[in-house]
Amino acid sequence: MGMLPRRLLPLIAVSLLFLGSPFSLAQTDQEKAENLATCLSGQYKSLCKKQWLTPDELAKAESAERSENLRTCQSGRYSSICDKSRLTADERVQVIEAERQENLRTCLAGRYSSICDKSKLSAEETIQVLEAERQENLRTCSAGRYSSICDKSRLATDERDQVIEAERQENLRKCLAGRYSSICDKSKLSAEETIQVVEAERQENLRTCSAGHYSSICDKSKLSAEETIHVSEAERQENLRTCLSGQFKTLCKKHLLSKTELPQVLAAEQAENFRICSSGRFPSLCDRTLLDKQQEKQVESAEQAENLRVCLTGMYPGLCKKEHLSSEELSQVDTAESRTAEAREKFGNAIPLPFAGGTGGCGSRGGPGYRKANGQCASWSDL
Repeated sequence: MGMLPRRLLPLIAVSLLFLGSPFSLAQTDQEKAENLATCLSGQYKSLCKKQWLTPDELAKAESAERSENLRTCQSGRYSSICDKSRLTADERVQVIEAERQENLRTCLAGRYSSICDKSKLSAEETIQVLEAERQENLRTCSAGRYSSICDKSRLATDERDQVIEAERQENLRKCLAGRYSSICDKSKLSAEETIQVVEAERQENLRTCSAGHYSSICDKSKLSAEETIHVSEAERQENLRTCLSGQFKTLCKKHLLSKTELPQVLAAEQAENFRICSSGRFPSLCDRTLLDKQQEKQVESAEQAENLRVCLTGMYPGLCKKEHLSSEELSQVDTAESRTAEAREKFGNAIPLPFAGGTGGCGSRGGPGYRKANGQCASWSDL
């Protein structure tokens, strides 16, 4: 026998590797047992690996699938997944009757006319189904809430009058809530009901206005002189609350503040600005004109510390402001960047980049910025 061609050697090596694997064709006893249980259930035909079964097991699996298919078919509910080719003549007759009875049950509910197959109904059953659909339509219409799906053509004269009154009462209920003027059909209201609805809408508008939060949807034209004063004070108090948080400078209406409130708000804005500045992470949002000299030093120190932290990760050379680093820090950063480049070359995209502005996480203290298999952050010595 001659020597094998060199190009076949890699293929043979791979074949031997898979033959020695626990996931190769030589399955374990546990996997065979699990597959046999799946096959004998008869429910998971696509998951059953019949090539693993013995002839006796295969016969049992085929019998189980046939029994499961018969059970599914005899329910009458799943004609689309019933394989009638596996049924005997007697079983097929039983299944057809089961499907007919299931269709009749669906039809007699009266709610599913779109999936009711009237071609399978007898003359007497058709009459019963039409009456069931008529009663279901009447029930829907009588609620008064579903005029768009109420088929008034199927109502008797006295039923139509009842439905019209039900819809009128439902409209009145919505109108009297005062909150849904856009869907309140005032043309269906009596003179007395119109007065009640107008007052309900006025009270609801007053409630909205008195909260002070919703000046854009407050209709001040519906307020009395006394109510207008009350609402204006509510809006002023709400504006003061917004201003004193110091966080929403653009939303603060300073023209509504008193002489004593204005200094408080300015102090709150300065405090909030200093909080942002002293984090060192948002120099573009920091208004330095609001800082005193001592605060300026603190902010400058915080920004330098944050810049050093970013630089020492070695991952963001474009964000690192090296002109703010000392010669010793610059040396450390160059080392970190070199190690990061080596790690990227070694691991490629396996190294996740932490968020530059975040705190904590692998890489936030100058490491390579990824986790080992044990879940711990890797250090440069691990590379």
